[in-house]
Amino acid sequence: ALYQAYLDLPKPALFTALNRDTMELHAELVPFDARLAQDMSDRAVAVVRASEAGEWLPRVAADPTAVVCRGGMSAGKWHAPCAWAGQCWGNNHE
Repeated sequence: ALYQAYLDLPKPALFTALNRDTMELHAELVPFDARLAQDMSDRAVAVVRASEAGEWLPRVAADPTAVVCRGGMSAGKWHAPCAWAGQCWGNNHE
């Protein structure tokens, strides 16, 4: 949605993915969601501003074993392991 907004492309985008295990190709049209694009843009701005001010944003989870931190399936949605979990849960900012 964000790229569609920046490129002023309100029509659906073609998303493709290749399963490297089976070589199966998946393609789908992703409709433009203006609200999602704006929300993601606002979120990015908040992260940049907090970083520039040396502030830490609230964690998304209460402990490092949460699915959104370690990765896995939750409520039918896949979460990749968070690349920042080590920094977020380390003792460098508490």
